[in-house]
Amino acid sequence: MKTATTHHARVELGTTIRAIRRSMQLTQEELAERASLSCKFVSEIERGQANPSIETLANIADGLGIDIVELFCNENTLIIKNDKIKEVKVAFDILTEFFSGKCTKD
Repeated sequence: MKTATTHHARVELGTTIRAIRRSMQLTQEELAERASLSCKFVSEIERGQANPSIETLANIADGLGIDIVELFCNENTLIIKNDKIKEVKVAFDILTEFFSGKCTKD
């Protein structure tokens, strides 16, 4: 079941991807090629109509030449209440370590 919150998150994510892509002067076709995705799928993600997997987001980040966490931490992210900032920072640090290859499986 789709909720307003998940829809909003997809739209925000898509807006962020589009803004980064445009700032790099890339077309959707160029990003799609770099990320090994179809142009249609990139378009759907940017419009908030698709629900991309973490692997897809990692491919997009690689195609943009950025770290995946940059897709979630920028001027477009939602405002976080002060009591949640520490929790978000911990999660951010974990994701950063994971996607930079510092985490290992036990």
